[in-house]
Amino acid sequence: LQQDYPAVTVHLHSGDAAAIEAQLADGRLDFGVIMGRRQLKQYGALKLPEVDRWGIIMPKTAPLAQQKFIAPNDLAGLPLMVSEQALQRDLFQDWWRNVANQITITGTYNLIFNATLMVTNGGSYVLGFANLVNTDTESPLTFRPLKPELTEPITVVWSKEQPLSPVAQVFLKRLEANLG
Repeated sequence: LQQDYPAVTVHLHSGDAAAIEAQLADGRLDFGVIMGRRQLKQYGALKLPEVDRWGIIMPKTAPLAQQKFIAPNDLAGLPLMVSEQALQRDLFQDWWRNVANQITITGTYNLIFNATLMVTNGGSYVLGFANLVNTDTESPLTFRPLKPELTEPITVVWSKEQPLSPVAQVFLKRLEANLG
């Protein structure tokens, strides 16, 4: 879009789903990207073909980092930070089933960056999405997916109540064509 329309600028805002929804409702945002299953009746929505997977973010030096996957019993007794939204939705209750009483949730987060600071300093493990944290070779952190696997859809949403600008309409048409 910027190649065809060089005057177009993009302003990115980070926030949890509630913040994104509020900004869409009052017209501060044209589009939002929401992770997870949510009621989207009041929005126009395009589900992206990708999903994000839940897993554990930990120091590369952690004993669990040697495993390919993380099972519920692997987390028993470990200090764990969990997404505030996921915890409110009881998202993991079915996943950790029989060991739920052995899970030690030491805190919650609304944006994962700050939670990863706790991991980097050795204070916790973080239950989070795979693609939101840098875990490349230079990073001290690594990610291991949950088993059984737990994934969430990724959806682009916009307000049905707010009219889209001409630029936003072009963006949406191109996005729809690319997802075609």
